[in-house]
Parts: sequence; C-alpha cells; structure tokens
Amino acid sequence: MARVPLQGGAYQAASLLASAQRCVNLYAEQNPPDSPFPFTYYPTPGLKLLFNTGDGGHIRLVYRDSKGNLYVVSGHRVYRLNPIGWRLTYVGSVNTVQGPMRATDNGVDIIFVDGSADGFILNIATQAWSQIDDPAWYGSQSADTVDTYMIFGWPGNGEMYTTLAQSTTFDASYFAAKSGAPDPVQAIAAVHKEIWLLGTDTTEVWFDAGNPNFPFERIPGVFIQQGVAAVWSVAKANENLFWIGRGEQGNAMPYMSQYYQAVPIGTPAIVDEWQTYARIDDATAFTYQIGSHVFYVVTFPTADRSWVYDVLTQQWHEWLSMDASGALHAHVSGSYCFTGSMHLLGDANSGNVYQLDVNTFTDNGAAIPRIRGFPHLSDFNSGARQFYKYFLANVEVGRGLSDGTTGAPPILLRWSDDGGYTWGQPIEGNLGAVGQSIRSVQWNRLGYARDRVFEVSWSANARSSLNGAYVSWEVGRS
Repeated sequence: MARVPLQGGAYQAASLLASAQRCVNLYAEQNPPDSPFPFTYYPTPGLKLLFNTGDGGHIRLVYRDSKGNLYVVSGHRVYRLNPIGWRLTYVGSVNTVQGPMRATDNGVDIIFVDGSADGFILNIATQAWSQIDDPAWYGSQSADTVDTYMIFGWPGNGEMYTTLAQSTTFDASYFAAKSGAPDPVQAIAAVHKEIWLLGTDTTEVWFDAGNPNFPFERIPGVFIQQGVAAVWSVAKANENLFWIGRGEQGNAMPYMSQYYQAVPIGTPAIVDEWQTYARIDDATAFTYQIGSHVFYVVTFPTADRSWVYDVLTQQWHEWLSMDASGALHAHVSGSYCFTGSMHLLGDANSGNVYQLDVNTFTDNGAAIPRIRGFPHLSDFNSGARQFYKYFLANVEVGRGLSDGTTGAPPILLRWSDDGGYTWGQPIEGNLGAVGQSIRSVQWNRLGYARDRVFEVSWSANARSSLNGAYVSWEVGRS
C-alpha cells in the first residue's frame, strides 16, 4: 500500500501525460508537518440566497461605501440596500444595462462608472443622484480614491485624470499621461495610497506629491515592463494588486504586485489554458477572504470558465457552477463586497444577491461538484503493468446531509489508463451516514494499467474534505 498525497492545485499540463490533475470547487490548506498528508482540500463556499431585485436585471455591482452603506446595481437601476430585511431603495439609473461597473467615494459622494462616457454621482448624506455633466469628465473603466482625490482612466485617450480634493468637480488641467513609455493607460488602481497606472504594455506608479498645479507625480525609478490585457481583471487585496497582464512578449499572464514589481502567479498549465481562449480581454475579477486565505477570482465570460488563485498556498483551482443538465460553467459570481460581517456576492446572470457562506454546500440549492484528480501512478523504473487491489480515499465521512435528511452522500471514482485523455465510467461509493466517522471509502479490484490517473468527485450537500488516498497494487510483468 502506498500513500498518495495531493500537493498542488489544478494542473492539467499541455501534455496530460505530464499532469492531468483537475481541481474543481476545492481549495487547499497546508497541514502541520506531522500530519500524514501535506494538504487538505476543503469545499469552496456555497451561495445562500438573500434576495432578488425583481427588476429583471443582472447584478453588475455590489458596493460598500466608506461610511458602511451598501449599494446594488441591477441592470440600469441603482439601489441602496438596507441589510435589515434586505430592503432596496431606488436611488437612480445609469444609461447602460449590462457589463461590469466600478464605484469609488471620497466620504461625501460616490461616483459610478461603467466604461462608457457617462458617470453618475450619489451624495451619501442626501442620496441625491445626478449624471456628471462636467465638461472635464470623460468616462472611465476604473475608479479609485487617494487623499480625497477621485481618480479615473480616460477611455480611448490613455490618460489618468482626477477630481479636485474632497470634491466631484473636475479641472481640465488635472490629468496626466504615463511618462516612462508611450503606451496608453488602460486601468488605474490605488494601493497603499499610491496610484498604479496600468498601460497596454507597461505600468507606472504615481504618488501625491502635493504639487499645486497637479498633485500627483511619478515615483522615480519605478517602472514595470508589464501592462494589462483585461481592464476589468484588475483587483486588489490588502496591499497587493492583481491583474491579467501583457507585454511586448505576450499576454494572458496573471500577476500580483510586490514591492513595485509584477510577480507572475500563473503556472504553465494555467497560462497555456488561458491562451486557448478566444478572448481574455473580457475577463472580470474580484478578491475575497476566507480565514487566512485571500482569493483572486478571475472569470472569462466568453470561455465560460472561472479560476481562483489562493495567495496563501499559491495554488489555483477552478470555481464552477453546474446547470440542471450537469454541465459546468463559469461561476455565477459577477461582483462582490464584504459588509464587515458577511460576504455579499452578485449573480452575473440574474438579479440574485447571495451570501457567500462556508457553511452552505449548494449554490442556492443547486449541487456543487467537487472534483480532484490524482497524480500519475506507474512503475517509473520498468514501466510494467500494475494490478490495483484497492483505492482508499482519505476523505471526511460521517457528516450526513446538511438539510437534515437521512442517507449517505455518494462519492464517485473513475480513472484513465491513457494519461488522462479518456476516462472510464465512474464507480459509486458513499461518504457515510451521520455518525459513521470511521467508515472507509474504498474501491476494490480495479484492474491493471501501465500509467493510471485516478479522479474522485462528489456533490454532497454536506461538510467534506479530502486529504489524498491510499492505493495498493502489485507490479506485474512488463
């Protein structure tokens, strides 16, 4: 018998003969050194429906202002959200009905942007709503605030521009182009009270120098040779910025900022996968936190896939939703905010707003598939056939079903004998009924192969986790 640990995230290499490990709706947490397995894989959080806006739109933005007030944009309608009873109060409308949005505030007013030439102001105290008619307003796909200056990116022109301090008034002289390279600004983000200007191929960092004519200037010596390939992929967590980058040598590389550097966080498998997508420029992103895990979530709408990077473990997993037919799609998440006590998530395909909850094991009642592939198993010395006596999954059992019904949730095992290119029919086991905490999840007499890849999957409405497996085999003749 051999212990087969799981040590990485999703990694399906360009050649599946190298690695065919899929990791869907599971994230890893490293165990103490004396644990029998290095990592445990926990289920991604489920979705608990809080309310539907009822207006037929899909959720484009959930936003918490600097005073703690909550807002939801559904289609073209903007609402203030009261968390007591989840009551919506209509405050105004934007001119577009779909696509991601951003918002920022200076403690007095909020400005909403959607990438068009339009912008809208909401006064926090009075809730007065108005469209920006300032001639020095040019629209934006980005929005952020530093030292009460509200900062935007001029679409199509490639420049940054700002409001006056503590104001929603614009000065036509308050704008700047990147100075280190001629590529235009595509997105802006404020991190550690510094402004990152992400161009098509390069990035600069600016700060508030207090200049009388225009307050910001470039930090000398800071210049990054990567730009941004997907404007809406820019997201931040703590003092880190994340984005899908591009440069003179190529694109589709995910980055994280670190000490004025763009640190690649993609694996060869992830980047190879993304480069097969028909579009990457439509990617959207946000970050959220569970315990000590900070996650960067990227969704590719055209490719219909969502990927998540875990800053703590530096591993990736797929975050997917399943439809009624069992097909997997990009996760329904379109926007996110943390209220201070609850994770709110807006549905990109409907007017639903959910609580993202680690103690919920369905997506609003729909099953969540958990899939984990194992490393290749073979006799690396001789390449001889191996006869598999059993596969024992080291998985959490005996939790039963979270809805209180009786029964033992099923778990499936399947395998591939050609390196992960084709798969046999799955064999069902079960995770045990409530209280069966010492149950073995084991499959016996599994045939033979020279190179085998196992995969387990389940979609139980139950708490679960996976460490790895124990596999027993005998080496036959070559």
